[in-house]
Amino acid sequence: GVDGQPLPKFEQTAILENKSEMSSCLLFHPLEPALVVTDEKNGVSVWQYEKGEKTNHFQNPGSARITSLDWLNPSGASILATGSDDGIVRFWKGVVDNTTISTSDDETPTPELASALHAVPDLGRGEKGGSESSPGLIMVCSHTGGSLYTAAGHGEKNTIRIWDLQAEHVVTRIDTESQSSVTAMVASDSLAPSTVMDDANAYAQADAPPPGIILTGFGDGYLRYYDVRQGVKPCMAVNEHCAWVVNVHLKNMREAISGSASGDVRFFDLRMNSSFRSLDMHAGTMMTSFVSHPRTNILATGSDAQFIKILTHEGQVLSWIRFHDGFLGQRIGPVSCLAFHPNRRALAAGATDSIVSIYNSPD
Repeated sequence: GVDGQPLPKFEQTAILENKSEMSSCLLFHPLEPALVVTDEKNGVSVWQYEKGEKTNHFQNPGSARITSLDWLNPSGASILATGSDDGIVRFWKGVVDNTTISTSDDETPTPELASALHAVPDLGRGEKGGSESSPGLIMVCSHTGGSLYTAAGHGEKNTIRIWDLQAEHVVTRIDTESQSSVTAMVASDSLAPSTVMDDANAYAQADAPPPGIILTGFGDGYLRYYDVRQGVKPCMAVNEHCAWVVNVHLKNMREAISGSASGDVRFFDLRMNSSFRSLDMHAGTMMTSFVSHPRTNILATGSDAQFIKILTHEGQVLSWIRFHDGFLGQRIGPVSCLAFHPNRRALAAGATDSIVSIYNSPD
């Protein structure tokens, strides 16, 4: 903390009851008090989390399980992108109504399918977990809304595609040259501009980071780092994790963080071929979820052994959550997903039970 002051803990501020469905993906809206929650089937719920109210619910067509969520144009008429294990990315309008000042109680916006893209042909369906994770379609959108990055976590394993969304065609194809599935991915232009300033302020606050830098994690524990401005071969390939990579994060244009199912979190300088720091978070238990906050040096991990750890990048534990606060007082469920708010110190946590918890720390 500042001047030796202890860093504030994260306190539970809301409990959202998602009607007997486990949570599979969580996504905060960066500007509106909205949280998108998907279940293990094809349901999408939207919550006003400050009031604890569900404002919307809709279903993906067919029975496709949603495996990725992202926003297009969050500062305007927000469009929710959903990637699912039928290989299709769908774009939904009216999920949050941030174009009007207010709506009357009986006038919630009805989500409407604006368009769809068959992003990964012949995608085999897979369940997350086990020695080799198969998390379906992995998808991230550029913050400008112009590009979409997709990879298959199962079935058609070996291709990362970069799409031009306006033209609806693939501009770059990367053969990962791996026999293992992509299990996590982040792209430089999927981050907000100010989150990727490096220490020397090489990128001004208003500048977008250069597109085409992609960090991927694989089911065999490998990390591969691509800069498509220099071609489609990886600039870096590192094998330090001994289990599948749960998530990857670009801290800035030089530093990356990754976490694996065995509970190790590693910090990399992308110019080097080895990590400069590692934290062992989950001795003896499986790490099912890992997220790093885009604007602060805080990360969170979740376990199938029913706990969440929130800690600094140096390893100082800020909160170790095992029980729900208040009248529930019950043990949290095995953690299935976590999400930080991009602009606030807020964390959402979903589990294999139906409860989604919100935790906040004073900003």
